[in-house]
Amino acid sequence: MTTATRSERPGPSDPSGPPGSPHTRPRIGHSSARRLYAVAALAIVLAFAGLVFSASVGETRLPPLTVLQTLVGLGDSGTELIVFELRLPRVVTGVLVGAALGLSGALLQSVARNPLASPDILGINAGASVAAVGVVVLAGSAGGVSGLAASVGLPTAALVGAVVSGLVLYALAFAGRRLDPMRMVLVGVGIAAAGGSVVSWLLTLGDVAQIGPAITWLAGSLHAATWARSIGVLCALVLVVPPLVVLNRRLDVLALGDDLAAGLGVDVDRSRVVLLLLATVLAGAATSAAGAIAFVALGAPQLAQRTARLPHPPVFTSAAVGAAAVVWADVCARQGFSWLGLGATELPVGLLTAAIGAPYLLYVVARTRPVIRRAG
Repeated sequence: MTTATRSERPGPSDPSGPPGSPHTRPRIGHSSARRLYAVAALAIVLAFAGLVFSASVGETRLPPLTVLQTLVGLGDSGTELIVFELRLPRVVTGVLVGAALGLSGALLQSVARNPLASPDILGINAGASVAAVGVVVLAGSAGGVSGLAASVGLPTAALVGAVVSGLVLYALAFAGRRLDPMRMVLVGVGIAAAGGSVVSWLLTLGDVAQIGPAITWLAGSLHAATWARSIGVLCALVLVVPPLVVLNRRLDVLALGDDLAAGLGVDVDRSRVVLLLLATVLAGAATSAAGAIAFVALGAPQLAQRTARLPHPPVFTSAAVGAAAVVWADVCARQGFSWLGLGATELPVGLLTAAIGAPYLLYVVARTRPVIRRAG
């Protein structure tokens, strides 16, 4: 999970394991480790604080201390109903979705060695959107949109669409027999553009009253979150984290460059393929549960990387940052208008993350433009 800073990055003669070992990794200074752990701890604290605060606000306001007492089994029956049945499914789903998006973005940015790599940019979310909207339109034409699309069909289709989009990205990103990171980004941009066009076309085919679930899903919303959807994201995280614990060492070595990583015994192409598939599963699970919440997978890994001052995004710290970002953004989207005295209007969380993330995307593009020009 840790790696060297730019000033501490070791050379080829400074491995921490035997030459040729796939577990060889660069050394890390004590100050870098302390900074990384501090950032991770702060993100976890912010995520938990957001969970408690989000469960305390609503039509019936509860003191945060009351929420904490309820979480440990000391609340009354009315408070337990509000917390566990009405609010906690949404909050827990937001935390898990944010963690999955942050983890997915960290993996994609490490594989592509590009800060622009995320499920939004690479077309993975576009594939989920095409499948989800397609199910809504088809179910609506068959008269079953409320049952099929809203409860089962839409989340399942989104997960399948994300995985298919990731496989297409993987297949087209090869240059010869090697996975080309720059080619992967360019192919992903094309997939995202094509997916957006298909979604627009599908929306024109559906009835206005029937495509409401699809429009809400496209905006990215936790309004319909349930315990079942949170369990789906939790299962994806449980399946992905164990192999990541092993592959995280290879991420540190891959950050040193393909030639050096291969010289240290790492199978570069195979590692990238496995990491890409894991990132796709995470992104698919997150979008199937909450829709297309934009820019979290782009911004959370970069925030974790810059605050920890590391050469590539730290995967598990990025997950903690993503969880904190989504849960606090959802609080602001739900209560922002009320706090401003403008009524009880509730925004989808994806609209707020998009409003914040779009300027950051322009900033990243401006910073990486010279690199892209040299690569081309």
